[in-house]
Order: sequence, then structure tokens, then C-alpha cells
Amino acid sequence: FHLQAVIAVVDAASGAASLETAPEARRQVALADRILLSKTDLAGEATALRAALRALNPHAPIALAARGRVDPD
Repeated sequence: FHLQAVIAVVDAASGAASLETAPEARRQVALADRILLSKTDLAGEATALRAALRALNPHAPIALAARGRVDPD
């Protein structure tokens, strides 16, 4: 098989706490090719969290998921 991309899924509601307390979460975000911010319908767009994700990985695009749906583009 061939690995095409690594996607990190970050929960908009609890992602900030995970990034603060879990070194593995920070490593996953830092190495991801793409980042999916989930549950934005419950927690909003999480501007501060998005800034923290961008600081860890400035090159990965961040997609937002609401109600389990993601724009495929």
C-alpha cells in the first residue's frame, strides 16, 4: 500500500486542552498533511484553537467539519 497523506482530526470542543496536556496530540498535528477541525457546529470555529494549530503546522490546510460533514474541496 502507499501512504498518500496524514490527516489529524482535532475536536473543536476539547482540542485546546488536548494540545496543552498531550505531547502526542501536538506531534500528530505538527506532522499532518491536513487538519480536520471537527464539531465546529457545537464549539464554533474556535479561532484561538485554529491559531494554535497553525502555529504547530503552518503548512497544513485546516478544514472545518460541522454535523459530521466536510466540504470535500
